[in-house]
Amino acid sequence: MTVPLDAAGCHALWREVIADEELCDALLSGDAASVVADRCSDPAERSILETWAANPAALRWNIVNLRFRGSQDTMFKLRRWMPLTSALLTEGRPGWLLDLCFEYLAHHRWDELGHRHFAECRRFADYVTGRVSQRRRLPDHLETVLTYETAVCALLERSASVPLEAWGPEHAADSPIHDLRPRPGPVSQLIELDEDITEWIVNGRPEGAVLDRPLRLLSFVPRLGDTYWVTPLDSGPELVFRRCAGRDTCGEIADRLAAEVGARAHDILDVLQTWAREGALVLE
Repeated sequence: MTVPLDAAGCHALWREVIADEELCDALLSGDAASVVADRCSDPAERSILETWAANPAALRWNIVNLRFRGSQDTMFKLRRWMPLTSALLTEGRPGWLLDLCFEYLAHHRWDELGHRHFAECRRFADYVTGRVSQRRRLPDHLETVLTYETAVCALLERSASVPLEAWGPEHAADSPIHDLRPRPGPVSQLIELDEDITEWIVNGRPEGAVLDRPLRLLSFVPRLGDTYWVTPLDSGPELVFRRCAGRDTCGEIADRLAAEVGARAHDILDVLQTWAREGALVLE
């Protein structure tokens, strides 16, 4: 007697049909018997595949609809979290981006990552550099854009695993900081780019000047549940931020940098105060 598959087994078999182009084509062609016999030793799986193959029109609709929805969902993720990459790759044409998402998911056997938006975006970036770049010249400045947007995605992905206590205490704007030790917030990162795409970042699309000079950015998530911040850093503030390792107090950092670079300690303390208020630093 054939033992029927449970719901989990049916779902796994359905995903295999979606992922396996040869099996899928065989079921849709009406000539699935030989392929099913070769692929499936389990009588229950064979029975289900034969049932699906008996109605190819319905099967085709379900497969086409699932693949279209997966491609569309991926496109929405990219337009939300990698808008510069999406626009630059496709000259802002949604239809082209949808086709590219279809090809991308087909390459990954239709294994869409669902709610893991940031992992999906980073995997798409790898697909662009590893596959798309092999068949056409990538647009100017795309490498810089990918570096920036994948760094932000990785930053946001990290925020989900940060323990609540790591965010540190809230810092009142007017409280003294001289004797407190600053450290970077748990979700903060310095992003270094070879080109200055500040105008593109501000505009949210690849419009404006790209300057031939390095750009350093401080990106951070202030608190759990907040959106991310991005602020440019010149060499002075960058030096200050790199000194914030949780060992020295704000006063010690300000005094030492004042002696080293000739800045005013008061101005350095103001920078530290601002970063603590915005959430880039934790003071302890």
